[in-house]
Amino acid sequence: MFDAGPLSAFARVGRLDLLAGRYAGRALWTVEVREEIQRGTARFPSLGEALRADWLGTPVRMTDPMDLLEIERLRRALGGTGEEPLRHLGEAATLVLARREAATAVLDDRDARRLANALGIPLVGTLGILRACVRDGTLSRDEAWTIVRAMIASSIRFPADVGPDWLS
Repeated sequence: MFDAGPLSAFARVGRLDLLAGRYAGRALWTVEVREEIQRGTARFPSLGEALRADWLGTPVRMTDPMDLLEIERLRRALGGTGEEPLRHLGEAATLVLARREAATAVLDDRDARRLANALGIPLVGTLGILRACVRDGTLSRDEAWTIVRAMIASSIRFPADVGPDWLS
């Protein structure tokens, strides 16, 4: 269940191949996340690669009124307001779909991660995916650190304590 943050992080450094290799055939994303990525292409054209990634499949459009109410409740719990109807919409939709499908949420937003934990939704983020790529031999530690540095250079934010030893 992909949120826009991890998709953006990997797309901005040209490494969506890592996600495709791990999640092809089982990845899901929502219409809300797709639209967020689409809006981001004006600033970061490389996000268009995520829009063309067939391994993500067709974005899920949730129409059940209970799902829609829960998306709005979670969006507001994350700090979304009536004046900013798109703020945290992708994270909220990702969490609702992940819970509905009993799937892992793939997201980086700190508050969304806290909410996922509170709701008992399993989660992983960009750094966790890179760690898994090192563990399974897809990447070396140096390659993973190079990717993290490239993500930071492209304005992806990570916790302040992420450094060369982040895999330890």
